[in-house]
Amino acid sequence: MDDIVTDHLSFSRIRQFLMCGLAYFFRYVAKLKPAFTPAALAFGSAFHRAAEEALVAKMTGVSPSVDELVVVFGQSLDESEAIAPIRWGEKDDRASAIDQARRMLVAWLTWERPPGRILAIEQSFEVEVAPWLPKL
Repeated sequence: MDDIVTDHLSFSRIRQFLMCGLAYFFRYVAKLKPAFTPAALAFGSAFHRAAEEALVAKMTGVSPSVDELVVVFGQSLDESEAIAPIRWGEKDDRASAIDQARRMLVAWLTWERPPGRILAIEQSFEVEVAPWLPKL
């Protein structure tokens, strides 16, 4: 039972538990490695990583190129593939994912943002809901 209770809860953990308790058990308690990584998950994680890289650079006054961010995207796909094979759809593969990411990164980088400055990227925080519950 101690393996099920954790001192940290996240939105992802709670959502996984609510969607499928068995999947939660396999991932967080038994710590089983997945048989594959869904292409959408690998793509989303890789795009998120490229966007994070761009924002960190902008925070320091640097504007990374689309090509640099596409490299970050590809490296993230490689990292996902190293954990578990990426299961691509019938019409998708690594090359089409990189093409799609390039188009999305161009759109994202040229999107006009409201004025202001970036203070932090992916900054962790915890909230105590009740003294007897793990922090969220």
